[in-house]
Amino acid sequence: MEQAIDTVIDLMTKIKEAYTEMLELSGRKQTYIIKGNAKGLEQVVDEEWKMVKKISELEESRMTAIASLQIEWGTDSLTISEMEKRVQPYYKKKLEKISAELRNTIAAQKKANDQNMALLRLHFEYMNFVMASFLPDVQSGDIYGQSGIIMEAGIQRAGIIDSQV
Repeated sequence: MEQAIDTVIDLMTKIKEAYTEMLELSGRKQTYIIKGNAKGLEQVVDEEWKMVKKISELEESRMTAIASLQIEWGTDSLTISEMEKRVQPYYKKKLEKISAELRNTIAAQKKANDQNMALLRLHFEYMNFVMASFLPDVQSGDIYGQSGIIMEAGIQRAGIIDSQV
């Protein structure tokens, strides 16, 4: 039983460390979003996907360790709070500490994600405004018929691709 508890604590520590790395990546991502550096942003997103995979694998391992404790303790579900009530004070302190650190790290990650999403949304709104300012109004339909000849029906403005230079 103590080995399973140690395993859960160890895995939670590794999950927290992975989320800390993810938080650092989110900070880099924010810098790239602000600078408009698409290449850097792409690299960070690739690294984030690797971290998501790593966190998923760690979480699966943690759930396996929890399942062994569930069997041993004869319970259908087991949360960290419930574990804290069942373990010795030494393990309880460790569980409380790592769960608090993990909660704080995840909350910081959520805040960073929200900020990055707001920055991206603002960037896209700006790009849409710029594009709308320089491009003519959207036409109501194709200006070419099936034969490839310009249709005469209604007054339509040519799109950017249809314009002659």
